Amino acid sequence: MLKLNVSSGGRVTGQLELPMPLDEMKRQLDTIRTQYQVKGALGIHTADCAVPSISWHLSHTILGSDSTLQKHNCPTEQIAEDEIHVAFLRVYHKLRLHGEPILKQMLDHLQTVRERRMLWSLEVIELNKRISDINDQDRMLADMNRCGLVDPDIFISRSNELAQQLRAAKQEKDRILGTEHDDTIPQTRELMELLETLPEFLPVFDGEIFADLVDEITADVNHTLRFRLKNGLELTESVERSMR
Repeated sequence: MLKLNVSSGGRVTGQLELPMPLDEMKRQLDTIRTQYQVKGALGIHTADCAVPSISWHLSHTILGSDSTLQKHNCPTEQIAEDEIHVAFLRVYHKLRLHGEPILKQMLDHLQTVRERRMLWSLEVIELNKRISDINDQDRMLADMNRCGLVDPDIFISRSNELAQQLRAAKQEKDRILGTEHDDTIPQTRELMELLETLPEFLPVFDGEIFADLVDEITADVNHTLRFRLKNGLELTESVERSMR
């Protein structure tokens, strides 16, 4: 199955899952045009396909008013599939060798931005006070226990209760912080974990690895490809043109 993300004016407006009957395709496209008040052709923003050359060509295609695929007028010279494969291999090996510190720095930055944005959230302020109060109670209970001022059974019971309250407060804080942002942070973590499991050297192009790492490819001027990773990070790589 091939998934096409349809767009208008650079904004994704819908998704098509191919193959489908032409009449159904026309109906879905008409629905998208009506919903977003689009007149004329729709573009293909991205294509969910493990073959990069197909994804690239489809991203330079439009869907005409008759629902047929038409080549979008574009000055970019056509790039052969083997050239895309070679460029991806260079990107892959750079990621495998140097990606961890880059992604870790990106993750730290995203987390810092998230925390700063939420610094003055009333809910987070209240939760921080609750967490601080629980920690104070836990320290006081530990001091009393060291001085023999509390029954051992009561100490264990109260310690467990405070630990449960602390865990719940932290989970609630993480939940609030998580709802205020997109998926870039978890996607970056997943990408870092995935890279650790992949081979250090990739001798030939692997479609599955490509699909796991890359969200889309964009062809820029001067024979440059822009690889957008699953977490939104974009890496550019020049295409080495062979003599023909």
